[in-house]
Amino acid sequence: MNKPFTFKLYNNLPHPPQELIDLINFDLKPESNNTSTMGKRELINWKGYNGPALRNMRRVEQPFQSVFDSWIKENITADYQNSSLMYCHGSGFAEGSPSTGAHTDFTRDYVLMYNLRTGGEEAELAFWKEKGQELIRERATQCGDYESLELVDSVKGPANIWYLTNTRILHSTENVKCLRLNLQISFDRTIPSDLL
Repeated sequence: MNKPFTFKLYNNLPHPPQELIDLINFDLKPESNNTSTMGKRELINWKGYNGPALRNMRRVEQPFQSVFDSWIKENITADYQNSSLMYCHGSGFAEGSPSTGAHTDFTRDYVLMYNLRTGGEEAELAFWKEKGQELIRERATQCGDYESLELVDSVKGPANIWYLTNTRILHSTENVKCLRLNLQISFDRTIPSDLL
């Protein structure tokens, strides 16, 4: 791809079947972060908030993983790094932070996601450029100072559609008021040709 993209919607990809969705525990509230070593982010001047970011998304592996993998290989692509079910619990600005904080991912360059719960009507995925820096950043980059960021793109939800994100661009999840839960398919360095 010549021009970097923030996200792409995929109207042509099939929705996850109800029998897979029925395997998901929508009430799970993981206590610890097991997705990376990055942990919580400190937010500075973030829409009037200073303090730690919302707890990072949590990964749930079993028993959903193997069934979901089979479905991905048959219906989406066989060329991917891993798949997971990710939870983000928002509490609202009055009780917690308004953002996950701007970051690039720790272990992947791209991720294909499908939101089963968006985190509320105002929840959105935002993409940022840090002033004085390139748009594409190294993995595991963090920037928690809102005033040093420029918003380059955002999308509410999205709901009921697969969307591919470039995780080497600083991104955050904003305005999460309740459960945000999505299926994720990770790609290490390249996007499979069947998704281009």
